[in-house]
Amino acid sequence: MRFEYRPFASRSLEATAVKATSDFGRYSPNHPWALDIERMLDQQNYQIVFVKSLPDDIEAFCAKSKHIFVRESALDHEPRFRFTLAEEQAHILIHYPQLFENGFDSVRDAKLNAGEYRRFESDAKYLAGALLMDALRFRQRFYHHSDLVHPRTGGSPEARQRQILRHCADDFGVAKTCAARRAHQLQLIKQEVLNAILA
Repeated sequence: MRFEYRPFASRSLEATAVKATSDFGRYSPNHPWALDIERMLDQQNYQIVFVKSLPDDIEAFCAKSKHIFVRESALDHEPRFRFTLAEEQAHILIHYPQLFENGFDSVRDAKLNAGEYRRFESDAKYLAGALLMDALRFRQRFYHHSDLVHPRTGGSPEARQRQILRHCADDFGVAKTCAARRAHQLQLIKQEVLNAILA
């Protein structure tokens, strides 16, 4: 038996993020724009377990026992660690219920083909970004920083947008590349700006 993966529309993933953060989301008083992803998982009774090694292509995975196994090296970079946990939260919200209910213990058991697996991971990454950077809150901060980074002092339009995205990344506790992808998803920056930042 093989699991047939059906991808999610971005609108559905956005709605899932809004509901999940409404149900479980908390923001730190010291960092009011950054979702406390560890607490979010804890509220759902998930326990984070750090391990020294995992297969090369795996940063973390969630077990049926509600344990999330995370490679220790993820702790070396806080934004990376937060995104890793958010990606596992995304799998918990949209993928694991389907897998577990259909008798699969893991995504490897489901035997997704290469195209399905890419979309499976892409959907989880999209939802992770939407969880960490709520669309409404992200737009608010993007426009806030746009007002502060003056066109005359911010340099070229691309340099100005880089500054804005760096501030947004700091606000939400993510890497600048993650903030740039989110800004592109929300049509706040153009593809060429995203490409330049990802290059």
